[in-house]
Amino acid sequence: MSTDFTPWFTVDANGTPAREGVYETTGLGIPGESHSVLQHGFRYWGGTGAWGDLGATPAAAASVKDHNPVFPFTVRHWRGRTAPAP
Repeated sequence: MSTDFTPWFTVDANGTPAREGVYETTGLGIPGESHSVLQHGFRYWGGTGAWGDLGATPAAAASVKDHNPVFPFTVRHWRGRTAPAP
């Protein structure tokens, strides 16, 4: 398996990840590309239509994968080691 991250995907245009796992996400903007970036961190995608709570590191996100987000928001952008679901 590659350790390279995919390019950033937009949920509205590309959908959600094809596999469960931890992904880098934002609620607004893309780091290094956008002027404003909100809720940037890591979240666990469980494949059930819900993202886990925000973590500062991949390990932190994995440890809170079953928690509901404290501050609900919509994931707009994500990237990881897998492409979107077809």
